[in-house]
Amino acid sequence: MHRVLHALWSLFWTLLCLALVAVGIASLYNVGRDNFDIERRAEAEACGGEGEGCDLQRIYMERGPISETFEFYDARRERQETIRVRCTHEHVFVGANVCEVRDRRPSLGTRVTQPSRPAAMGNVGVRKPPSARPTGTVAPTVERDGGSER
Repeated sequence: MHRVLHALWSLFWTLLCLALVAVGIASLYNVGRDNFDIERRAEAEACGGEGEGCDLQRIYMERGPISETFEFYDARRERQETIRVRCTHEHVFVGANVCEVRDRRPSLGTRVTQPSRPAAMGNVGVRKPPSARPTGTVAPTVERDGGSER
C-alpha cells in the first residue's frame, strides 16, 4: 500500500511539473510571437467597421501571456478620441484571438490650438557669458581657502 501511494504521489508531482512547464512555454510563446495579425484585428475593432477610411495611430501596446491591450489615437474625427482595445484568446492560452473595445474617450491634450508661452522670469539665476560683459569690467572674485582667484 505504501508503494502505491508513493507511486501515485510521484505521478501527481510529475504531472504538475509538466503542466507548469507547458504553461510557461505557452506564456513565452504568447508574449514572444509576432502579433501583427492581432494588432490589425484590434485596429479593425477600434475602427468599428469603417473599412478603408480608418487610419489610427497606435500610441500604446501592452503584451501579456493572456491578453494584449492596444490604445489607438483617432485624429481624423471631429471629436478626437483615444480608443482602448483588449485582445484575448478564446481559451486562456489557446484559440483564436477575440478583440473588444474597452474604452472610447475624448483625447485631451493632443489638440493644441496655440503654443503655450513660458512665464517671464526676469534675470533670476541668469549670468551673462564672459563675451557678453562690457569691456573694462572685472570678473567677480571668489574666495577659496583664504586666497582669491579670478
